[in-house]
Amino acid sequence: IATAETIGMDESIEFIQADQQLVMLRDEGDNPLVWDGGAAGFVLFAAPDVGDAIPLSSTGTYAGGRLWLVKDRDDVYASDIFDTNDYDYVYQKFSVQKGDGDEITRLLPYHDDYLLIFKKRRVYAMSGVTFAANQTAFGATNLSDGITVKQVFNNFGLVAPKAVVAHGE
Repeated sequence: IATAETIGMDESIEFIQADQQLVMLRDEGDNPLVWDGGAAGFVLFAAPDVGDAIPLSSTGTYAGGRLWLVKDRDDVYASDIFDTNDYDYVYQKFSVQKGDGDEITRLLPYHDDYLLIFKKRRVYAMSGVTFAANQTAFGATNLSDGITVKQVFNNFGLVAPKAVVAHGE
């Protein structure tokens, strides 16, 4: 499959299925690419219609109709609902114990409305992941109005991103 940018032999790559797209995340300094199944192969994300562009990230997940990406050790960014191209760096950015000396290693969808956020020495649960579908019913206008992050464990975490998998869900 063709790519819009040259992929280095030493690059770390993670693929995420996001509805009708396959997202290729690369090292945090490299542009993410997206493939819609067409002959053009993996291309750069288009400029956003509104808001901010997709953050450069090396890990993430897809849950609740949003692409969730990790950036800068402690921050989780959520795309607009069903739009992996548009982001809001104010109301769709969530810092998880910023400055604690730890870093996020993996995001894992859990049940319908949660993301487990693994750091190397801690585990957090983010609830409200599917909040966008209910925003109007609750009278809220921003994703941040319905998201909460709570620490689950503070004495162990996840050292390597592929050291945990979902089973039975």
